[in-house]
Amino acid sequence: MKRWVFVSTFWTVGFLLANDTAVWEYPDGSGVIPMSEDGIQMVAETVIVRVKKDTRVEVEARFTFKNHSDKSLKVTMGFPFYENWGEMWEPGFNEIPNAKDSLKFVSIVDGKEVQVRIRSDLTESENIPIWNKRFFFVWDVDFAPGQTRRLITRYQTDWDKWYNVDAMFGYTFTYITTTGAAWAGRIEDAVISIEIPKKLPKPRWGEGSIVYWRLTPPEASLNPESTRVVWHFTNWEPEEDISIAVLGQEYNIYHEALIVEEVCSLVVEGRPLTEDEIRNLFIPYGFSKRGVIRVLINTLYAKAGHRFKEKEWDELFRQFDWYKPKKALKFKDLPESYQKTIEAAKRVEEEQIALEERVRGGPYGEFMNEFAVVFFYPYYWDFSETKIEHMLPPEKEKQRAWLRLARNAFYARAGYKFEDKELAEFFSVMPWYNPNAEFEGLGMGEAEAVLSILRYEEKLGFR
Repeated sequence: MKRWVFVSTFWTVGFLLANDTAVWEYPDGSGVIPMSEDGIQMVAETVIVRVKKDTRVEVEARFTFKNHSDKSLKVTMGFPFYENWGEMWEPGFNEIPNAKDSLKFVSIVDGKEVQVRIRSDLTESENIPIWNKRFFFVWDVDFAPGQTRRLITRYQTDWDKWYNVDAMFGYTFTYITTTGAAWAGRIEDAVISIEIPKKLPKPRWGEGSIVYWRLTPPEASLNPESTRVVWHFTNWEPEEDISIAVLGQEYNIYHEALIVEEVCSLVVEGRPLTEDEIRNLFIPYGFSKRGVIRVLINTLYAKAGHRFKEKEWDELFRQFDWYKPKKALKFKDLPESYQKTIEAAKRVEEEQIALEERVRGGPYGEFMNEFAVVFFYPYYWDFSETKIEHMLPPEKEKQRAWLRLARNAFYARAGYKFEDKELAEFFSVMPWYNPNAEFEGLGMGEAEAVLSILRYEEKLGFR
């Protein structure tokens, strides 16, 4: 039975990139409060994020500001960060590194570096959790009437990272653009360019892992060769932050060992496994369906005494006392029942590959990776109406398809058997789907999520 326990092995926070904003600083220097500025416009911004090492990055943000008033103005600029500012945190680690040293934050005004000070964010907001309050790097900038000034901020930070016991993982990176809406007028031209670290996996659907990328807003351009994501806006008033999420489910030696144990519990000398028994191996632990076939076949070779050249397989089977490798075996060297089981497994594998190809080429194919990961453990995700908007693809028809899948995915996760062929085939390729003739309905949380999706469908005119 799946252990639905979330354990973070390490955690960092990457909500560390933000547009300059105007702030009001308390006279005693205790902190600041963000504010609107009616006289100064952010005319343009260019943000370039470059990989420094692994998932550590260097950020350079260039801004052009103009005073549209006929008065001299003194503006207190603020650049917000969260208290967890991109260093790796481990359980039991209590020492807090110096924020300024950690970020290596620099502010340059018209070519000259200026002194900055660190101030707490005194805004009271239920949206900012107490354990992750914001602070600001703060400095003053004087504007003459009609003057244009150019600012540069540079600093270093890291991606969010999390893992759990079910081998789900996530890397996220956010640039807070909504603070740019505090300035007068709209941003005439904005370019945000983020390089994806080579260490992060690209979108894939494979035997060993399933990975997808979520871009917010989704209208970014992506160069798969350079793995650089670029957003370009004109006449822009930002209403949501820029973010990238690299999310996935990978299968490690722990998961493979569980499948080996299950195979061993089913294998009886002289009796081959049936195709239905092999299909039922797909469900435990959300393991990749074709990955299970690979483990099954190699388990039978291992039980027959096959010596593996591949290090990964040798390490896997050496966990078991029964593994006594003798020599490299060929198919004809295996017991007849093993041969028949492997032949049945290959038929099931061909069936699965054909099903995946049909779904990939169908109306829901582009959502395979996303739903395989998100609904492996949907309790991680917020399906409130405000959050749904950030999950949706930009095109209206794709939004219709995504919402239909999301609504039905909660039923699929609870074991519902679909009569609709397209839905049935789509969810049949999901590694976590286990159709149950005794479907007992949704729990309270799932029902609330479905109602939220239904309301959003009505809002968009899809119902």
